[in-house]
Amino acid sequence: MIVARHLAQTSKSNQLLIKVGHQINRVVSLHFKVHIFARPCICREAGIDPVQAPIPVMPAEHYHMGGVKTDAQGQTSLPGLWAAGEVASTGVHGANRLASNSLLEAVVFASRIAQALKSKSADAIAPEKLSPDQRNDPPPALIYALRQTMSEHVGVIRDGAGLQTALRDLAAFRRDTDDPAVHAMLDSALLVTSAAFNRRESRGGHWRADYPEASTAFAHRTFITLDQAKAVAQEILFDRKMSDAEGLMWRLEKDPYLSSTFANLSVLDR
Repeated sequence: MIVARHLAQTSKSNQLLIKVGHQINRVVSLHFKVHIFARPCICREAGIDPVQAPIPVMPAEHYHMGGVKTDAQGQTSLPGLWAAGEVASTGVHGANRLASNSLLEAVVFASRIAQALKSKSADAIAPEKLSPDQRNDPPPALIYALRQTMSEHVGVIRDGAGLQTALRDLAAFRRDTDDPAVHAMLDSALLVTSAAFNRRESRGGHWRADYPEASTAFAHRTFITLDQAKAVAQEILFDRKMSDAEGLMWRLEKDPYLSSTFANLSVLDR
């Protein structure tokens, strides 16, 4: 985390590069070269030979600790949905989502889930089938914009202003698409961003530049639902200052998280 934060601060003014070719022997170099060049859209399409040239990199970390809350059998609050491994928040290892912990949990909870499913009928656990029109490829431009927002404002270094900007961006993205896959991505992004905004402290992988110290008020497991995340976003959208009546009317007409009461209000002609 400390290294990632330092690299994130450095990357604002300098491009980060990693050199590997001169540090590994010929056998490992060839294996690394084949492995990297076999992956599309990474080094090959950029025309980079990782053995001969440095590779541009960006800092990253576990941006969210925890996952979907489950009981001791791996079942979530959603009927028919079980979770195990890194996606789950069982409480066995607290909020620590290191890969080794997730693997240990998966061994135990996968077995528990399998035993629980034995008593369920096939109809009870059958996934919902999507129609062809629900399986469209997400719009690339919107996905790119979403990733840019999350990287810039909900990344290694966070602060209140950036998180508020991210919440407004997410609301705008939602207005731009009806794609269910994108809406699922936006829901996940909203949960992470709202949780980060609520946690006014720094702890583990979550670092707030405006709250750099840990707070005893947050020294426990915390939970957030999608409705609670939407309420956080709604509050931010309400607090957004508009310069004139046009801005207010735009909010009443467009913001997805405003209540139905406002949607039914009649406004004066401009």
